Amino acid sequence: MGKISVVFCFIILAAFGFVSGSAKKPEIGFYELKLGDISVNFTNWGASIVSLFFPDKSGKLADVVLGYDSLKEYQEMAFHDDKVTRTPPNNDEVWSKSNDRTISKQQYYDTTGRPRDGLWLSRAMRLRALYDHVILVVFLYMAVKWKALVHSTNTTNDSLILQTFDLQNDTAYIGATVGRVANRIGGAQFTLNGTHYKLVANDGKNTLHGGARGFSDVVWKVRKHKNDGHTPHIVFTYHSSDGEEGFPGDLLVTVSYTLIGNNQLSVAMRAKALNKPTPVNLAQHSYWNLGGHNSGDILSNEVQIFGSHITVVDSHLIPTGKFASVTGTPYDFLKPHTVGSRIKKLASGYDINYVLDGGVGHKMKPAAVVHEKKSGRVLELSTNAPGVQFYTANFLKDVKGKGGFVYQEHAALCLETQAFPDSVNHPNFPSTIVSPGKPYKHFMLFKFSTKHSSD
Repeated sequence: MGKISVVFCFIILAAFGFVSGSAKKPEIGFYELKLGDISVNFTNWGASIVSLFFPDKSGKLADVVLGYDSLKEYQEMAFHDDKVTRTPPNNDEVWSKSNDRTISKQQYYDTTGRPRDGLWLSRAMRLRALYDHVILVVFLYMAVKWKALVHSTNTTNDSLILQTFDLQNDTAYIGATVGRVANRIGGAQFTLNGTHYKLVANDGKNTLHGGARGFSDVVWKVRKHKNDGHTPHIVFTYHSSDGEEGFPGDLLVTVSYTLIGNNQLSVAMRAKALNKPTPVNLAQHSYWNLGGHNSGDILSNEVQIFGSHITVVDSHLIPTGKFASVTGTPYDFLKPHTVGSRIKKLASGYDINYVLDGGVGHKMKPAAVVHEKKSGRVLELSTNAPGVQFYTANFLKDVKGKGGFVYQEHAALCLETQAFPDSVNHPNFPSTIVSPGKPYKHFMLFKFSTKHSSD
C-alpha cells in the first residue's frame, strides 16, 4: 500500500509540474521586411523565404518566388510509431488568438520542431484540468501510449497557425534553409576523426538536405526583427542537438536576412560547433521565377553561371570525386543561354553543382545572373561559397501554391550556393568540417534590377 501511495504521489507531483511548468513555446508566424521597391516575407518554420515582391520594367509588382498561402503548407506532421496507427484530423483547423475560457488541442513544437506530447492549456484552466492530467499520467504509467497535437498561437503579430498533414510539399524544401548538410551525403554515412557516423537516409540510401527532418522542418527562434530604418533585417537561430539525424555535436546556427540599398537582399549563415567537430553545409532553397510565381515555366529565362566545371555525379546524384569542364556540354552557361535551349539533352533537367570560378576562399564572387526578358527582371547572385547547385524544379508536379496556382515541372529554378555535395566523403573537395573555435560562415547577396531587351 505504501508503494502505491508513493507512486500516486509521484503521479500527482508530475501532473502539477506539467500544469505549472508549461512554458511558452516557440511560435510559428510570418514576418515582413520592406525597403524601397522590395518586400520580403519569411516564416520561422525552416527560416524560409515565403514571398519576394519587386517591380518589372513597367513598375508592376509580382511575387517571384514559389510558395504557399498559409503556414500549413510549410509544416509537416509525420508519425513514425510503427505500433500505433494515428489518424490525422479530417479538416484543417485555424487557431488565432488564445481564449482563456477554452481548452484547445493544438499542435506545438519543441525547439527541434518535433510534435510534443500533452495538452496546451490556457492559464485560467490549468488547475481545473489537473484531474485530467492525473488520469493522463496514470495511463502513461500503465504504458498506454497517447499523443495529442497541440498548436500554439501567436499573440504578438496576429499570425495564424494552421494544422497540416501534407507530406508532399515538404519534399520540395520550398524557400527553406536546408542543413545541417545541404545536398547529398552518399550512403548516409561518413567517418570523422576515426569515428564512423550513420545518418538518417531520406533519399534512397543517401541523406538529402540534412535528413528526414533537417533544418527546413524545425521551428527557428526569431532573435531579432526590425522592419524599419536603412537596413530592415530579421535574425533566426536554431540549436541543433548532438545526434540529430545522426550528426555529431551540438551546433548553434544563425541565419540573417537584411535588405540594403539598391534593391539587394543579403543573407548571412553562421554556425558554431559547441563541443564536437561536425560537417556543416547550409543553403537557401528558394524557387525563383522572375516572371512571377504563377507565370508558368522558366524555360525562356536567360541564365549565366560563373562556373567552368561541375562536380561529376553518378546515377544517384552522388559526386564521384571528379570534375568535368562544361565546355561543349549542355551545362555550359558561361555565356547567357535560355534554360530551355538545351534542357532536352538531359534526362530530366538541371540538377548539378557548379564549381565557381574565383577559387576557394572567403571573398565574395559572382555566382549567377538570371534575366526574364518579358518582365525585364534581373537577379544577380554572388557568394563566398565554392559552389552553386543549379536545379530546374524537375520533380515538381501538381503542387498547389499561392492563390491556388498549381506548380508543375520547371515552374522555377533554384540557385543554391553551397559547399560541394558529399564533401565529407571526398578529401579532395574543400572541407566542410566545423569545429569549436572554427566557425562556419556563408554569405550570399541577391541583387534585383530591371532592364529592357535593348539594354
